[in-house]
Amino acid sequence: MTIGHTTGPLGQKPVPRKDRVFDNYRAQIQRRFTDITVDERTRLFTTDVEDLFTTFLKALPDYERQYHNCNACRRFINTFGALVSIAPTGELFSPVWSRIGVPEPYAAGVKAMLDRLEKARITGVFFSDVKVWGTPVTGEWTHYAISLPVGRINTNRAHTAFQLSAEKTEDFKNVRRALTEFTEKKLEVAVDILKSDTLYRGDKLLGGAEWLLKCKRLFSNTKHRAKAMNLLWREISLAPAGFCHPRSGMLSTLLSDLEAGLPFATVKANFEKKMAPLHYQRPQAAPTIGNIAQAEKLVERMGLKASLQRRLARLDEAELFWEPKQYAAKGGVFGHLLENPLLHSLVTTNVPQHISAEKFVEKVLPTADSILLRVLNMHYPFVTLTTARDPSAPPLFAWDLDERRNPVAWYVHVTGSSPWAFGLSSSSWVDVLGISKHPAQWRGGSSLHGTGIVLFLKGAKDEAFYRSGLAIFPECLRPELHGVRATLEAFSKDGQLGDCVGQTATGLIITKGRADLNYEVLVSEKNIQRKFIIDRWE
Repeated sequence: MTIGHTTGPLGQKPVPRKDRVFDNYRAQIQRRFTDITVDERTRLFTTDVEDLFTTFLKALPDYERQYHNCNACRRFINTFGALVSIAPTGELFSPVWSRIGVPEPYAAGVKAMLDRLEKARITGVFFSDVKVWGTPVTGEWTHYAISLPVGRINTNRAHTAFQLSAEKTEDFKNVRRALTEFTEKKLEVAVDILKSDTLYRGDKLLGGAEWLLKCKRLFSNTKHRAKAMNLLWREISLAPAGFCHPRSGMLSTLLSDLEAGLPFATVKANFEKKMAPLHYQRPQAAPTIGNIAQAEKLVERMGLKASLQRRLARLDEAELFWEPKQYAAKGGVFGHLLENPLLHSLVTTNVPQHISAEKFVEKVLPTADSILLRVLNMHYPFVTLTTARDPSAPPLFAWDLDERRNPVAWYVHVTGSSPWAFGLSSSSWVDVLGISKHPAQWRGGSSLHGTGIVLFLKGAKDEAFYRSGLAIFPECLRPELHGVRATLEAFSKDGQLGDCVGQTATGLIITKGRADLNYEVLVSEKNIQRKFIIDRWE
């Protein structure tokens, strides 16, 4: 096997090397790159280093230089060999080259490249649309090349690698400006307020606020300026979608009000007005012709046409962490007459114990055999879960990922709903058929779109679901669709959910941050019955 040389002394063919040194070294580079990039938190970055190949060539012994003057290897080294990663401490390192185990005659050239790369300035985040970097073979010659591990190739259907890199460059500029505008003290205050659950839906911003505070502290406490910039680039490359626009979202409104020294009552009123479900990220005007055209192209490119067709979700499609134990065997001629025995032996004299939702889940549910919930004549946050009509349709929502599918979404009527609108009688006890986490938290999802639990109720179903559109809301969409949210919301309003056969995934949702909790439940555990009133989240 020969090595990567395509030119030789003027007028002569290059003399092929008969050893396997180069091929073995190329395999060593591939192993190093794979070992480093298999970590999903490893990101690749471009730098201000130019013409790295010349640095490599000049450092080689004179008698080796011509053999390595290869156009294919030049392109690889200047494009891919010049990439770096950032350590958690801020130092730069190469995912391709190492100072250890480099065979002669490459050692001097690799050392010269690393000397430049480790002192470089980051210029952007690197993404790749191709599976193989470089040209492995041309004719009888082999060259520097790397095959990307599974998961390192750009699978974004909406943006090319170049577009993703451009977005991250803008993200860096946005965050850098925000860090100069907002003081660490005000960021700390904002985080404390958002943690306190005193702001309606404040938990939606908590992750972004904590992340921005982390960036502020990293940047302020890292004395070496180059390392501070590297760490900021690293955080931005790893940040969830939406975190990198702190100056144009609700977090900016909160921080600006705090910076202005407004009374907390005013800060709270301003925040909650803008965070109301009818306003937050909701277009306030009909989509333009241009936005509709843009949406058509984007949906076509991302293959989302089938994803926009939705229906009611069944209970058996919910990810439950608690289900009632069976009180009687299923089936039989008279099986339909069996009911929860609690209905016939309600304990009405004991004083209910007030408890938080978190304590209820932690202390009560593990040993609960069955649960009844008392439905009163009042409005409740009944939640209806929806899902894709075609389970193979590509992900539409931010929590639904190719590697971790979860097409389930939900809707709640803003002002709440009466029991009769969901087929339930007021002043009655209803079976709880199961309990799940907030749907966006299923399959290991995050709390970015809400923290809570859902109590699914027997017989509950939105009687007017066909008037709810498709229940596709902008704040839940994949970030690539943010620019066409006006068109998608108009499409959602004009559409109609499909029905499902069987028990629908419908019930009461208890979310972190709500202050109006007052749910009375009756829990059966080994013939012992206890009443609880869930009146707070924690």
